[in-house]
Amino acid sequence: MNIFNIKLNDKHNIRDFSYIINKEGYKIKKNSFIRADSLFDYSNLDINTLVNDYKLKTIIDLRYDEEIVDCVYSIDNVKYYNISLLKHSRRGVTHEKNNKVKIDKVPNLCEIYKEIITSRYSKKQIKKIFKIIMNKKNSCVLFHCTIGKDRTGIIALLLLSMLDVDINDIRDDYMFTNTFTEEISNKMYDVYLEKSKSKEYALQQKDFYLAKEEYINYIIDYMIGKSGSIINYIINEIGISKRKIDKFKDDFLIK
Repeated sequence: MNIFNIKLNDKHNIRDFSYIINKEGYKIKKNSFIRADSLFDYSNLDINTLVNDYKLKTIIDLRYDEEIVDCVYSIDNVKYYNISLLKHSRRGVTHEKNNKVKIDKVPNLCEIYKEIITSRYSKKQIKKIFKIIMNKKNSCVLFHCTIGKDRTGIIALLLLSMLDVDINDIRDDYMFTNTFTEEISNKMYDVYLEKSKSKEYALQQKDFYLAKEEYINYIIDYMIGKSGSIINYIINEIGISKRKIDKFKDDFLIK
């Protein structure tokens, strides 16, 4: 599968899913879904490209409240929803503007990923997100967090699974984020190395900005272990019916 970011004037972690072909040979409709990093830093030129060329109509912002305080944006004639996947700040995943570089315990991202798909709060939020997405036939929906890696990656995993995309292609899409975040992670390594004087600690901090197969595999394996398949997990644990999933496929897949 050839993966590529949307061509914009500035570099961002943003791509649509129209290039993806599922296991049955069906293609996702053009101008349906875009995954991205926060649009707060996007230029007007790039926003216009999304609105005019990709027909952007709806944005789902997955960021936590405190991340948005100093990073608010709006786009004319585009519906905006803020549906945070996390009830509280989670270091390594949420990126509040006023965060200072701290030398403290390194969180376990696998466990935070698991929290996002298992906590009562997060599952309720995921269901809200897909209620919006599934009712936007013939309309482009963009979803994003801050960097476009963890929370965005989890929503992309669930969305593409419901559209019968091969798990290896889903994993490749997740890992493609590193083409954008590698530069950021290298900068953060230097920052934490200077602060902590520990290469080991700086490397651990660097990993927060990288997509790693162990993170996405952890929740894939968890969902399959819990329910037998990702689709069964979505039906039984998230509460999205098979009927709605089948309609979702009918609405957004073409030969």
